[in-house]
Amino acid sequence: MSETITKFLQLAQERALDDKIISLQETIASLHDRTNKAEARISQVEADKTQLQNRIDEAEALISQAKADNTKLQDEIVELRAQLSHTVESFMKAASRARYEEEQLRRPHEPQRNATQLRGPPRQPLNDESFEDTDDQQLLPQQEIEVMASQKADNLRGCEENPRKHRMKRSDRTHAHDDEVPRRGEKKQPHVGDRSTDRRKEFVAYYHSMRREYDEGKHGKNQRAFICRFIDGIGDPDFSHWLQECLKAQYPDKVHDAKRPPKAGGRTVALSRDLTWEEVKTLIKYTPHPSFTD
Repeated sequence: MSETITKFLQLAQERALDDKIISLQETIASLHDRTNKAEARISQVEADKTQLQNRIDEAEALISQAKADNTKLQDEIVELRAQLSHTVESFMKAASRARYEEEQLRRPHEPQRNATQLRGPPRQPLNDESFEDTDDQQLLPQQEIEVMASQKADNLRGCEENPRKHRMKRSDRTHAHDDEVPRRGEKKQPHVGDRSTDRRKEFVAYYHSMRREYDEGKHGKNQRAFICRFIDGIGDPDFSHWLQECLKAQYPDKVHDAKRPPKAGGRTVALSRDLTWEEVKTLIKYTPHPSFTD
């Protein structure tokens, strides 16, 4: 009886051990399965990481190429701006030269004997230091009279010093001009430069008053409003039109025609905030002023 119980207990223990072994084997198999899945996931992650790194390298290459293209474009923009500035400068010079030649053609013909002496050199560009003295480069009518009087006095002085050279027989004086055909007295052309000079002096005086106002700091921070007020305050419509046309030609990106120009005179252009008073001063300083006649 005891032996039977002992065998039964041994069998029970063996079955229990077998069950534990089976359970452990199942656990080990499950762990192996999980390990394989984890390794598969790790491999997939590594592959994704490699793919992402390749994309990053491609993106960096594209960024480097874009930076190189941007640098090249910036250089081209600088070169194009320089060419544009040179073209605008050449255009302004050509326009100034054409205006000057047109003024010369419009002027009345003067006697060739005194034309070079009385007319003087062509008007030069203005500068801030001697703005009001630029008209002295051309002789005014009163100065022309003084020059002619001085020449006449020199001739009379020569007659007094050498009377024999200027002495002429009466018969010579009588027949000296017999071969010449008498001419009708030429009508003197009215001098048209006085009014043009006065108009220019008025514009110069107005410019100086506004320049002093700007230097005293009365313009505020908004330079565009000051420039608009300066243009609106020009009393001469011809000078106002000339200045606005020059601004449009010199600064096409900053000055353009107004959408609603005034009905009678005044400012016809619209200004951007980038336009400065220094640029307006530079244009007035280096652009020859036209000569207007009534």
